[in-house]
Amino acid sequence: MGRMIPTPGSNLMAPSSANHGNSMMSSVVNEGSVSMNTLGSSRSMHTDGKLDVEVKVKSNADQFWNAIMDSANIFPKVCSDLYKTVELLEGDGRSVGSVRMVHFAEGSPIVKSSKEKIDELDAAKKKVAYSVIDGDMMQYYKSFKATLEVIPEGEVSLVKWVCEFEKASDEVPNPDMIRDFAAKNFKEIDEYLLKA
Repeated sequence: MGRMIPTPGSNLMAPSSANHGNSMMSSVVNEGSVSMNTLGSSRSMHTDGKLDVEVKVKSNADQFWNAIMDSANIFPKVCSDLYKTVELLEGDGRSVGSVRMVHFAEGSPIVKSSKEKIDELDAAKKKVAYSVIDGDMMQYYKSFKATLEVIPEGEVSLVKWVCEFEKASDEVPNPDMIRDFAAKNFKEIDEYLLKA
């Protein structure tokens, strides 16, 4: 039986839905505002892959981008069900080279922390790329890199999150639950901003 990967904010230790064969899986969550894609191959043949999610938010792009860039303050406050703390270890959290340590909320049985470094940042395009460089997730993934972009669409915005990963072994499932975690995070931030 393959190893199961826990996910941040999840009470379950269950593998994600697997892709079988060389295919692309696409699903839309019932809310209609979330689009998810998984690009990958058979778990027994390849250990790398790519996932993405798009979330329509009602907040304007500047407001949402500023909340993302203030993750050390906003995430634990707004998404306390997902985050315990977010600490800035290096830099200001708004520039290349900044490093943060994310401690996930109770209910995350094994993945309790993630050390992340900003690799690229384009404030004008509201786009940031970061890598997981340490923490529990590195037991399951040799590399895990994500890009987040906030795209203005009039008074609302489209938030795109893409991750590229290399599994530590072919037994590790795709990080679908981490993608779902990101989508939930974006929705909770949007709800908070709309109330502010």
